[in-house]
Amino acid sequence: MVAREPLQDSAPLALAWSRHECDQGDGEQPGCGWYHGSWQMLRYLGVFHSILSDDDFFLPALSRLIEAGTRRILISGAADYALLARVAAAAGPYLQDMRVTVVDLCGTPLRLNGWYAERFGIDVEVIKENVLLHQPAERFDLICTHSFLCFFNESERKRLVDRWWLNLRPGGAVLTAQRARTEDRQPIIRYSDAEVEALADRTQRRAEALFQSHAVEPRLARQLAVDYGRFHWTYLIRTAQEIRSLFENSGFKLDTFAPPGQGQPVQDAPGTPNESGSVRWRILARKPEA
Repeated sequence: MVAREPLQDSAPLALAWSRHECDQGDGEQPGCGWYHGSWQMLRYLGVFHSILSDDDFFLPALSRLIEAGTRRILISGAADYALLARVAAAAGPYLQDMRVTVVDLCGTPLRLNGWYAERFGIDVEVIKENVLLHQPAERFDLICTHSFLCFFNESERKRLVDRWWLNLRPGGAVLTAQRARTEDRQPIIRYSDAEVEALADRTQRRAEALFQSHAVEPRLARQLAVDYGRFHWTYLIRTAQEIRSLFENSGFKLDTFAPPGQGQPVQDAPGTPNESGSVRWRILARKPEA
């Protein structure tokens, strides 16, 4: 079971679409073009692995849930089509029965999901909306996301998990993974100037080494990495207990709440500065039947 991700085709599209689909900022705030324009290219070059390092959790969990009857899925926030690709891989013979909704504030990841769905024949609805406000006409069997909670402050995280609860049918579940950063203290996680430079150097070297096969200009790759490093930030989630409490306080029962084992498909190369003690927890939280 392998997720098909034609990054060689979609990474240039993401970069091009980000220039008119994304919020370009106003001089004070950078918008999201730097993120959605660079993310797939950095993944294509192998600079970040992101969800790839959790495939040993996501793909079997999705397969079991779909086999048990999950058909209506919400992807709650999307950097690209990575989660949709994993739903498609896990669905197997049930793919034509799946109904997937992708909700995000930005048009670039929504367009990427539409592109992927058309390419692989998946029934997908894309909705440009704040997920904190999304109220579906029919509740979902499953909500999926990856490394998403850290984009919300403490009060917003509670609102988000409460919204997931409301949008799930009884017996439905949330499947996600989220990093806890036990060694950090600052409330906002950013790259330092030295870390930005190191990221840019690493990205340029990757583009140079892979130029014959990937054809990504090293200067472009470096600039994308610089922009990513300069503008990327997330809220600190320091402990696993903070994550656990979010779900339990909203009424969820945790079927799975665990760090990675020894069998990760690839080494975890996160899209944030990776201080010692940083672990991405795998989560399957279920809304009770009654």
